[in-house]
Amino acid sequence: MTRRILIVFGSRFGATRNSAEVIADLLREVLDADVIVRRPRALSRSERRLEGVDAVVVGSSIVMGRWVPGVRRFLERTDFEGKRLAIFVSAAGVLNDRTEELSIEGRRALAVSRFVDPVLAAVEAKPVTVAALGGWWRLFGHDVFNNWDEAMVQGWAHEVAREFGSS
Repeated sequence: MTRRILIVFGSRFGATRNSAEVIADLLREVLDADVIVRRPRALSRSERRLEGVDAVVVGSSIVMGRWVPGVRRFLERTDFEGKRLAIFVSAAGVLNDRTEELSIEGRRALAVSRFVDPVLAAVEAKPVTVAALGGWWRLFGHDVFNNWDEAMVQGWAHEVAREFGSS
């Protein structure tokens, strides 16, 4: 039986959407899974209830320290009991911040502690893996900064595939 995986994302500048698509492509290839990618408002009633879904990836951009509201509501209102869950944020600002003497892995961990951990503390969800990935900030069609890294996204997607592929 083919695994069915739902990816729910919210993106303000497009990086989170790109990450969701890269993750979906890799999960399709590695797990031979049926992967559906949706914004929260495009979810069907059965998708909101995770009917027929084996695993879920949730991703949100972080702008001014905030999640995309629809994605956060999805996390707060959804019962993930019996489902594998992975969560990522596109935290370009924290990953771009060089004021602290941190490696990229240190900045990724900082972004998870700032933006993912507080949300998880307020919901019932227990993800098998979490990540902070890069993104970009665009103003008037020009990149102010861009630290989106497809290889980083693919690396985390492989981790998700291992977690979702194990029984």
